[in-house]
Amino acid sequence: AGLGPTASVLDVGCGAGAWTELFAQRYGRVVGVDASVGMLAAARRRLAGQGNVELVRGDALTVALDGEFQGVLLGGLLMYLDRADAVALLVRLGQLAPRGRIILRESGVRAGVEVQTGTYQVVYRSLQEYEALAAEAALRVVAVERNRGYAHMEIAVALVNLARRWPPLARRDAAAVGGPLWRLLRATAPVTLELVPRAIEAFRLDWPHLTNHFLLLEAARD
Repeated sequence: AGLGPTASVLDVGCGAGAWTELFAQRYGRVVGVDASVGMLAAARRRLAGQGNVELVRGDALTVALDGEFQGVLLGGLLMYLDRADAVALLVRLGQLAPRGRIILRESGVRAGVEVQTGTYQVVYRSLQEYEALAAEAALRVVAVERNRGYAHMEIAVALVNLARRWPPLARRDAAAVGGPLWRLLRATAPVTLELVPRAIEAFRLDWPHLTNHFLLLEAARD
């Protein structure tokens, strides 16, 4: 997002602190927020000795945060919120970083909205839907970058599920099938993980089903 070394950065939904640690090595002040006691405990262990990091427990919609931020990362959180809460969170982040830049990393689908209920409750949105959410929060999407690592993972997952339809493999543990398959995909990556998926997309086929992107947002200009 073009931030300098003195920037103040907010990591929303910081979890165990993987991104927070990276930011702490690059920026002057880093604040990580998460609602999970266990995740924050892991983050504190990971970030022990990092004097420029503050970890805060709470709901990102309401937790008290001091100061203004030049950069915000929201990593895979909007997909667990309904539309109203997603817009409300983006509005709040826009207030916390009024002159800054916000990066979303979200899983989604190629068109429309897909809601999954049951054990795993999630809302998968298209890029167009995220643009609409941003606009409603007085933000605009200025850049989009595909998450290539996630795309590779989804290809592997889809192929493992397909392979395990074969009865001899259906009885095997998914890891026993997935490990060798992933090594094969990595060894042939230019074809299996790059060329073949692009060829499939050229025919507008929905495979693999899920996508993941980084979206760079900033305040909308009149």
